[in-house]
Amino acid sequence: MLYTVKERPGSVTVIAKNRQAEFPGNLNNLEEKYPNLFRCDKSYLVNLDHVRSFDAQARQLQFNQGLVCKVSFRKARDLTKLLKKHVS
Repeated sequence: MLYTVKERPGSVTVIAKNRQAEFPGNLNNLEEKYPNLFRCDKSYLVNLDHVRSFDAQARQLQFNQGLVCKVSFRKARDLTKLLKKHVS
């Protein structure tokens, strides 16, 4: 999962299985460079390979490490379709 925070513009935080790091950049460039990542919200890029579940009512993704991220209203439908394809 990659995300940005309003308090630190121009920096991206990445959370991997065993570590967390912050580096300069923006999500738009990363989204173009890595098409396997899904933009679920204006502040989040996620790898669907590590999603454990998606709560459509609360619009939240849960990951294998217990992390949770929000999904925008507009992206929820696209995410549901992608997850169905991803599972099958």
